[in-house]
Amino acid sequence: APAPRPTPVPTGAPVRVTQGTPLPTPSVQASPRPLPGSQGALPAPKVLAPVLQAEAPKTELGGTPPVLTPPSGLVETPLPVQKKEGEKAEPPPPPKTPLQTLVEERGLKLTGTLLGPVSVAILESKEGYLVLPVGSLLPGSEAVLRRIESDRVVLALKDESLEIVLDSMQAGGGQ
Repeated sequence: APAPRPTPVPTGAPVRVTQGTPLPTPSVQASPRPLPGSQGALPAPKVLAPVLQAEAPKTELGGTPPVLTPPSGLVETPLPVQKKEGEKAEPPPPPKTPLQTLVEERGLKLTGTLLGPVSVAILESKEGYLVLPVGSLLPGSEAVLRRIESDRVVLALKDESLEIVLDSMQAGGGQ
């Protein structure tokens, strides 16, 4: 048999509330007590206005102008040449992303793919050939071989992705 639950016993006078009857107001002490441990506390800090004590440097209006000497080690570059009205100025190429720089430095080219349950890409690099399954890291980098298709692979590095396409002269791989 389950043990009987103890019932709390209310203390104080019973309160009966009916609709329209105001609720009794709780009693509040006349003066608030200081918090425990606050006896002998420091008084409130005084706020002081800052006073300026520094003097402005005196300038001489009739003196000699300062001598300007260029710092050593500066390299002068020619200004860009203005194009004639008929010619269009070419915009500078956008800066290369870290993934593009990695592919260029290693000379990566897609030479073939093998599609299957675990697809494999064959990449040619300056150091030799790399045979990598999908999802693997490029050796010595944080770049991941994200996707392999019959004629292209997608490399990913952090938020960036780059597609390397199989050259048309090397067709025949990947099927």
